[in-house]
Amino acid sequence: MTSSKFAAMVRMLIGLIAFLTGGMALAADLQISQYSANPDPIGVSGEATFTVTAANNSAPSVNNAVVMIAVSDRFEVVNAGGNFPAYCSVSGAVGSQVLTCNLPTLLGGGAANAQTFTFKAIARVAGTTNTSASISAAGNTDSNGGNDSLTIAPTVRSGVDLSLAKAGSAPNVIAGGILQYTLTVTNNGPNTTSAVRVIDNLPAASDYQFQSATGSGWSCSLAGATVTCNYSGAAVGATYPPITITGKITKTTAGTVSNIADVSITDALVLDPNGLNNTSNTVVTNVQAGSDLQAIKSMPSTITVGSGATITLSIRNTGPQSVPAGATISDTVNSALTLGAMPPGCSAAGQTVTCTAGAMGSAGQADFLIPVTGASATGGIINNTANVAPPSGFADPDLANNTAIAPFQTVLPNADLELYAKYKSPSPVAPGADITSTIVVRNLGPSIASWAPGTPLRVTDTLSADETYVSVSGAWSCVSASNVVT
Repeated sequence: MTSSKFAAMVRMLIGLIAFLTGGMALAADLQISQYSANPDPIGVSGEATFTVTAANNSAPSVNNAVVMIAVSDRFEVVNAGGNFPAYCSVSGAVGSQVLTCNLPTLLGGGAANAQTFTFKAIARVAGTTNTSASISAAGNTDSNGGNDSLTIAPTVRSGVDLSLAKAGSAPNVIAGGILQYTLTVTNNGPNTTSAVRVIDNLPAASDYQFQSATGSGWSCSLAGATVTCNYSGAAVGATYPPITITGKITKTTAGTVSNIADVSITDALVLDPNGLNNTSNTVVTNVQAGSDLQAIKSMPSTITVGSGATITLSIRNTGPQSVPAGATISDTVNSALTLGAMPPGCSAAGQTVTCTAGAMGSAGQADFLIPVTGASATGGIINNTANVAPPSGFADPDLANNTAIAPFQTVLPNADLELYAKYKSPSPVAPGADITSTIVVRNLGPSIASWAPGTPLRVTDTLSADETYVSVSGAWSCVSASNVVT
């Protein structure tokens, strides 16, 4: 065999070995078919998940495909486990990072055998910058270079991580008592904002009666059972002024009331990177059996010595629960009054009257009529006070209205006489004819106006110069002197 034929055979054998061992140059159509970021847009300090899909649209498998991602300078890929697949590595400083992923064998067949992986990145700087994912393989001459890369431009906006904490004024509240909720919004950064809204869905109206919602820099309103508070103060980078919601427990049975609230950002250009802490903790309040009792007292403001009068003592159940029998109202009556016979349910010990009510439903009332007689003059106005106490073992949430005061005085018998009216008839009258003057006197009380010959009731009437006294009618005796009739 000539040397030239041998050389040709060697070259063929080497080529065959190269083909069989994969050393021959490939022409696979590699593709980045998907590159996306979620969420987009995202707030500063938020974590975005980027998804990359690589495909081999040719028949032969490719075992050395590499995806390289030019990370946006708005993001940081933290070099820690769980942030990207084990076959990837990150290099470069923040702002110019590159994520290199040596894919496992990429089978041919296109989308059916495509490989998808994800990596996580933290948004660091507000703005929008391109990021590209590209695929290649050493020794491969891609038959379609136009689909080797995809570029996206995720947007990073200002980031404000808001959290909301809620507390009740007490773990246990008596039915009918006041329960306050304090809501505290905290900005965990990194940016500041004043565009904050808190929404609190209060317990049902049957359990909780809203009274007010206040907070420095907050404007709050109520719609149904929902309180909405919008912040209008200066932008805050820490804790906002607290919101206080005040209401009354109206639950008609013992049990619990629960409440939670939510915080959100109202500026579309500011995003919350962590929505998991936007809902407050749940506040559970135990409602104890009880109801608000009120003392009511009425009596005449003036009582005449020797005359009778009535003091009305009342226990009112303003709710929300029914009150068992045993609520009492007591009144130490001033000694200027003499007590009469006690009505059912009442007893007297000296000048102290105590009345006991039966069971009362919500909004129920028990009235006790105490007869008294004026015994001596008080010399002025004094206060008479009555006090209500709940039944034993039953709670009253508001003791401020358990006392009722009625001012009164006792006076000696007296009569308030009034010259009520005077008129003449006929009018006009002819000269020399009679004209009648009618005078009306009234007694406004409180006593009967008595008289005796030594202490008569006296009316004086001064006639005009054109009149002359003639006579009087009725149970009066009159005399005239110098045109003055007495």
